[in-house]
Amino acid sequence: MNRWLEIDLGAIKHNIEVIKNKIAWPKVKLMPVVKANAYGHGAIEVAKVLEKEKVDFLAVATFDEAVELRKNNIKTPILIIGYIDKDEIEEAIKNTISMSVYDLEMTRKISQAAKKINIKANIHLKLDSGMHRLGFMPEDFICAYKKLSNEKFLMIDYLYTHFADITNTVFTSKQLKVLDNILEQIKKEKLPSLKVHISRSEGLDIPKTYYDIVRPGLAIYGLSNLKGLEPALTFKTKIGQVKNIKKGDFVGYSLTYKALKDMKIATIAVGYSDGYGRNLSNKGEVIVNGTKCPVIGRVCMNLTIINVDKVKNPKIGDEVILIGKSGREGITAIDLAKKINTIPYEIVSRIPKEIPRIFKK
Repeated sequence: MNRWLEIDLGAIKHNIEVIKNKIAWPKVKLMPVVKANAYGHGAIEVAKVLEKEKVDFLAVATFDEAVELRKNNIKTPILIIGYIDKDEIEEAIKNTISMSVYDLEMTRKISQAAKKINIKANIHLKLDSGMHRLGFMPEDFICAYKKLSNEKFLMIDYLYTHFADITNTVFTSKQLKVLDNILEQIKKEKLPSLKVHISRSEGLDIPKTYYDIVRPGLAIYGLSNLKGLEPALTFKTKIGQVKNIKKGDFVGYSLTYKALKDMKIATIAVGYSDGYGRNLSNKGEVIVNGTKCPVIGRVCMNLTIINVDKVKNPKIGDEVILIGKSGREGITAIDLAKKINTIPYEIVSRIPKEIPRIFKK
């Protein structure tokens, strides 16, 4: 095995406990997000832990993700927060998978499928409060809800929306105002009340965003700024070769690195096809035997070159930490994201599913 992940399920359990205490669960319900293979952590094993911790919902992006969980005996209610194709609707209903609704034509198809098999479909109404991705526009929402509330084969208990940028307090306030105005209109029209979810990991320090359910993603995996969390993922590879090069030698594709002195380098068995991004070329760092080593040259498809001048006696087969801790040194997904001006979501979720994962309890 030349590259693999180690997933600390105990850390995920710990993070759930931290979040529950923060939101005063079960008064406020909990819907962890396990889409994109649980942000690279392994959806099935993570979902098993979350189910034991009695979370109230699981959120996924696609029908395939939801069905995979059901096939692995996950009983917890599941919500698809993305698009679902018309050919998937009937199977979703049969598997008690809730669907997001943001279009009346789509909802008509859901109702027809539910009537056909004589099973009520569970749906969550999606409001576009300002992000302009998925959701009914505010001016259309009440009219749509009136129509849908009369549908015999639809179970509508929840309304939700999505923060565009929770760090932008002005825009966040505007989105909350849109949401609260919709809730007031529901009361005025004497429509059935709806439970609400909007808050995500970055909102866990903002109690006014909790409403009825919180929907954390990064925090579950220890990758948000909430105090007391523990990162659950370690990404490792091994050294494949060690060699000495001379001052003036070039390293890697496109000759982007030139040695300023005689130096010792190592080639490690991971690259951008393994989820270690090409944009970490000449920017990334890894840890070898407790020592941080810079990435030099281009990250290749399956290989990366590092400077091991500071490592004592590096050799073939030595473990290399891409994300994780060794002694006093550590590299987090947040650290890597900052280096390449992205977000930790991308760093962990792009690690391919076929990379072996070793689960530790």
